[in-house]
Amino acid sequence: MAARVVVAFAVASAMFVAVSGQKFNAIFSFGDSMSDTGNLCVNGPPAGLTLTQPPYGETFFGRATCRCSDGRLVVDFLAEKFGLPLLPPSKRGGSDFRRGANMAIIGATTMDSGFFQSLGIGDKIWNNGPLNTQIQWFQQFMPSICGSSCKTYLSKSLFVLGEFGGNDTTRSWFSTNLRACCGAGGGKYNYQNGARCGMSGAYACSNPSSSLSWDGIHLTEAAYKQIADGWVNGPYCHPPIMP
Repeated sequence: MAARVVVAFAVASAMFVAVSGQKFNAIFSFGDSMSDTGNLCVNGPPAGLTLTQPPYGETFFGRATCRCSDGRLVVDFLAEKFGLPLLPPSKRGGSDFRRGANMAIIGATTMDSGFFQSLGIGDKIWNNGPLNTQIQWFQQFMPSICGSSCKTYLSKSLFVLGEFGGNDTTRSWFSTNLRACCGAGGGKYNYQNGARCGMSGAYACSNPSSSLSWDGIHLTEAAYKQIADGWVNGPYCHPPIMP
């Protein structure tokens, strides 16, 4: 069951602009909490979020890093496979983005706020940076990286788009997926909104690598690694990024 969910997530949630076997000089990522490596926390995390509290980040970093997982995300594994540094958040001023940047941010949606307001559900959508806003962030810093030779530079870069869409449809209710490794909710899924991972009394399972769901909404590092491996070597990307 877990394998089928990983395949479905990989197929449905990401698109690549890549040439098989190419060596990349940079990675640029767009997405939401499945990909954010720190954008939401650049100026401090919003009140009420627990992702800056242990046991988030315990598996790889040994501390919480504003990633919604126990460790690395798909974009982290991709950077490692191509010998690139882990992607810095694009909202972090003074960072060197010549080898890549991450525009993804927790709470991002595909559609703009105006769309949800037109449907009368604007107050139910927590939207920190829709896709077109992330594209604007990318456009703003690109001239400082590649100047007048951006076409050549970008042709040797890997673009990762996704995951997107979850926050468009699920912000008014909470996931109860495939049991959470981390939480204090107990019950069948170990998830309750008032007893989330990072809250007082919450704890992680003894072996996160055997779980698919980390906190009831996001995946474990082990699940993200399976997805990254499937994109790089197949079968989730056609052709695979690497031959």
